[in-house]
Formats: sequence, structure tokens, C-alpha cells
Amino acid sequence: MLLLRGYDLDLNSNLFQSDAWHSAWTDVWGGSNPIQMSDAPHHKHFYQVTQQLKGWLYVDSFVPCGSHSDANSGVRSEYFQISERFSEAIVAQAITSFAGQMIIPDVIVQGPTAKVIASLVAKSGCQLVVRNKELAYSVDCREGDFERYLFQLSGNTRAKVFNRRTRLKTMGTVTVGNMWPDVDAFIDILNHFHEARWSKPCFQGKNLSFVKTLLLNLGKQNKAVNLSALKLDQRVVSVALDIEYGNRVFNLQLGYDQSLSKGLSLGLLHLGYSIEDAMKKPGIYWYDMLAGQGKNTAYKQKLATSAIELADFVVVKPKWLQWLYQINELRRSNR
Repeated sequence: MLLLRGYDLDLNSNLFQSDAWHSAWTDVWGGSNPIQMSDAPHHKHFYQVTQQLKGWLYVDSFVPCGSHSDANSGVRSEYFQISERFSEAIVAQAITSFAGQMIIPDVIVQGPTAKVIASLVAKSGCQLVVRNKELAYSVDCREGDFERYLFQLSGNTRAKVFNRRTRLKTMGTVTVGNMWPDVDAFIDILNHFHEARWSKPCFQGKNLSFVKTLLLNLGKQNKAVNLSALKLDQRVVSVALDIEYGNRVFNLQLGYDQSLSKGLSLGLLHLGYSIEDAMKKPGIYWYDMLAGQGKNTAYKQKLATSAIELADFVVVKPKWLQWLYQINELRRSNR
């Protein structure tokens, strides 16, 4: 059964609030068009973008640094939390001083941070809009019992995650290894698999620069980066980008060779190996697959033992913009 959890992560295990993440984001995205950075004390942890709503309507949006937005299309950062970088005082100052709207992506809906934001907004006279709700999925690794985990899965999912390893092994020698530190070769393979499946590479442009900088930062901090490669007779047939941070392993990306996937579900097989490996590590409590859906199936939901509901918290100041949000919500509810 999928357990819906509603608490914030341990900050020491939140990759998206880490110095490595924010340093990489600042190096690649900070101050680049269309992002505008501010030196003002109450804005220094936020960036500003001007977004077109409809026709001639434009609004200034303030977004926490390190987070993605419609304007920069950066790598998604989940689990926004009140922290030393984004303290309650800093967020409160930003809410009282900005013009337009503030967009805080991927807040845990039932967590303490959400309650703090709601309280600050209520005191400010602004309107809080909660939108884009989505579940982030993870596997509880604390018991370290992979066989028990498999028993909880449906028969069909268990076959795809574990039982079909036998079939794969009849096709050749199967190995799983870490390509670190060969980041370039790993990303080339990942992009190749994504182009075949999605008709576009996984990482390119600034997102490619960001990921490379992030992995370099993590390596300097001796964090465990697993450029996991599943090989069949020394040929890479699946890759998974896993980052161990605190008590969690974050699966940021997955890609596999579609030409070998008939009847095998290579991606699920690879995730099975990764989850099993995470359960063998005493300090790892969660294998986090994050939010998002597969192309054809909700595979994360099928593998997960728990989920956290995320949403974008939008703080709206101008009355005319509050009115537009209210009209939009009425239209959606009447559909």
C-alpha cells in the first residue's frame, strides 16, 4: 500500500537545498537572460523574471534561486524548505517587499514549510494560490529487506523489477557498475537513449552545464555520485543517475536501450538493482524517484512504498492578478 507522507525532509538529506546545488545553479543561471538577480538584502535569495500571461498582460515573478520556472526551464528542484538560506524571516521580507507574484515551486503540501508560508501570506494581505499538485515517489529502505519489498509489489511489477533478471542473463553477462568520474561518456549515453525515446536529449545547453557543475561540486564534497550503468556483455543497455545525499538516494534520470526492451522493461530492471543496492547501505533510508510520470506507465507509483504531495505555492499581490486567478479557478471548477 502506498503511504502518503506529509512532513519535510531532513535538511541534511535535501539535495535541492544543498550548497552544491545552489552553487551550480548560480554559476550557470545566475544573472543570465531572462533571469534578473538582485543585491537587495530581502531579494538576494530570489530571482525575477517577467512573464507574459495573456496578450498584453505581463507580470513580474519572483522565484527562489536554485528553483526552476517557466522562464528558465532549468532542472527541476523539488522539496523547497524553510532553511538557513531561505529562513522564515527572509521569506517574510520578500513577501512584503516584492511586486507582482512570488512562485515557490514544489513545496510539501502538508509539511511545516507550507504552514509557515500560508501563515506569512495571511498576515501580508496577499492571496495564496496552490497549484500544480503532484506526487513524489520513494521506496522505504530502512528495513533493508529487498525480498520483503518485492513481496509488497504486484506480481506483474515484481516480474519486471526482479524475475526477468533471469531472462536478461540468458542473453549474456550482466553487470552493474559506476561510470564515475566519466561524466561526459555517461551523459552521452543517457542523451542517446533519450533522443531515441523522447526525440530530444535529456541534458543540453545550460541544463547540461548545470548537471556537470553539480556533479563536479558533489565530487569535491566527497558525496557519492553513482553514474550507474547496466551492461550486457560490456555493452551499456541502461543508465541511471543516482546521487546519495544524507540518508537518501535521489534518482535524477533514467535511460535505456529501447531495442532490447521488448518483454524486459530494462528501466525497471535497472531500478530494481538500484533499490536493492540502496537497501544494503545502513545509512540510506529512502530511494527517492521524485515526481513525474513515465512515457507510457506510472512506473514510479508501482514501485513506490510512499509518496509526498508537492505543489507550487504562488503568492499574489496585485488585486487585478488575484482577480484573474479567481476567474481561472472558477472556469476550471465549472468544466
